[in-house]
Amino acid sequence: MLNSEDRIFKEGVRCSTETLTPSECHECEHDHKSDIDEITSDEDDDEKALKAEIKAMKLQQMKLKEELHVKEKANRFKEQDLFKETSRKQKEERIRKLKRTKQELQEDIMETRSTITSLDEALEHEDIHHRHKHKRNTDRRVFPNPPLMLKPSVPKFSDPTQFRGWKIEIESMIRSEIYQKDILKQCVRNAISGEPRKVLSTLKATATLENILSTMESNFGDVKSGQSIMEEFYQARQNKDEDITSWGIRIEEMIQRALEKGEIQENKKDEILRTKYWKYLRNSELKNATRVFFENSLTFEELRKRVRREEQEMTVSQERKEHTKQINTMQLDQQFRILNDLTEKLQSMQKQLDVLTQEKVARKDNRSENVTRDYKRYDNRPQSGNRRTFSRGRSYSGNRGPYRGRRPFPQDVYHRDSNSQHHLNGNQL
Repeated sequence: MLNSEDRIFKEGVRCSTETLTPSECHECEHDHKSDIDEITSDEDDDEKALKAEIKAMKLQQMKLKEELHVKEKANRFKEQDLFKETSRKQKEERIRKLKRTKQELQEDIMETRSTITSLDEALEHEDIHHRHKHKRNTDRRVFPNPPLMLKPSVPKFSDPTQFRGWKIEIESMIRSEIYQKDILKQCVRNAISGEPRKVLSTLKATATLENILSTMESNFGDVKSGQSIMEEFYQARQNKDEDITSWGIRIEEMIQRALEKGEIQENKKDEILRTKYWKYLRNSELKNATRVFFENSLTFEELRKRVRREEQEMTVSQERKEHTKQINTMQLDQQFRILNDLTEKLQSMQKQLDVLTQEKVARKDNRSENVTRDYKRYDNRPQSGNRRTFSRGRSYSGNRGPYRGRRPFPQDVYHRDSNSQHHLNGNQL
C-alpha cells in the first residue's frame, strides 16, 4: 500500500514537471485510477473485517450481560427466599414468646384474683352470712318459688390420657352458663379420681374452676409442639384393625390439636383432612369406588358420609355372597351325608353277604364230612358168606327203584346237595 502511494506521488510530480504527449497523459491517468481503486478495495476489506470483529464482540457482550442478569436475578431470588425464611422463623419466635407471655400473664392474673378472693373472704367472713340471708329473703320476695338448682353430670376423670376430652366437656358446661359455678366447681372436684386427684392437694381450698383446669392442663395437657403434631399427622396411616370411622376421628383430632397450637389455618383444615382421609384408606376396592367423590371436591364430612355408605353397600353385597355360598355348602354337606349313609349301608349289606357266604361254605364242608364218614362205616360192615346176588343181564340191579335195599353212594349224595337250591338264610327251596 505504501509503494502504491509513492508511485502515485512520483507520477504526479513527473506529470507536473514534464510535458507529456496526450497518449502518455491518458496512460498516466489510467494508471492513477487503477492505483486508487486498489487502495480503496484494500481499505474496504480492512473496514469489513473490523466491523465483523466489532459485531462479534458486541454479540458476545450481549450474551455475557444476559448471563450476568440471569445470575443476578437468581441471586436476588435466593436472597429473597432466605429473607422470607428468616422472617418466618423470627415471626414464629415472636409469636411463641408472645403466647408464653400471655400464658404467664393469665396465670399471674388468675393467681392474683385467687389471692384477692381469699383476702376478701377473710375480711368479710362475718358479713357473708347476713348478706346471703338478705339475698335469700330478697329472692323469696321477688320469686314466689326459689330457682331450680341443677346439678351437672360431670364425667369421671381418672385416666390422664383422656384429659383433652374431659377438659372439652368441662369448658362446654362453663360456656353454657346453665349451672352455677360453685356447684360446677364442686362437681368437677368430685369427678377427679385416681392419680390425677393428687393434683388437687397442691391447690388451695378456695381455688376457682379456672385454677383447677389450668393446673390440670399443666400436668396432663398436650405438651407437643405444632410441628410435632403435624409430623405425626403426615406419618399416620389407617391400621389393619381400624375401621374408617375411627380412622377419620383420629386424623381429625390431630388436626384440631395442630389448629389450637396455631400450626395451620382454619381455611386449610378441610382440604388437608379430606386428602389424608381418602388417600390412605387400606381397602383399595373401597378407595376405587369412592374416587369420583374425592375428585368432585366434596367437603370432609360429605366425603366421609359417602365412604361409609359405600362401605355398607359393599358389606351387604359380601354378606349376600357368603350367605349364598353357605347355602351351597350346606346342600353339598347334606348330599355328602346321604352318600355316606348309603355307603355305610352298602358296606353293612356286603358284610352280611360275606357272613352268609361263609356260613354256606361251612355247611357244605360239614355235609361232605358226614357223607364221607357214613360211607366208610358202610364199607367196613362184615359180609355174610351165603349171600347171593342175582342179576338179569347187563346193568341189571336186583333192587327196584333207586337205592332200594342199599345205602346211597357218596357221589349220589354229593350230586343231590350240589343241585339243590338254597335261600340266603340257608333253608332249602
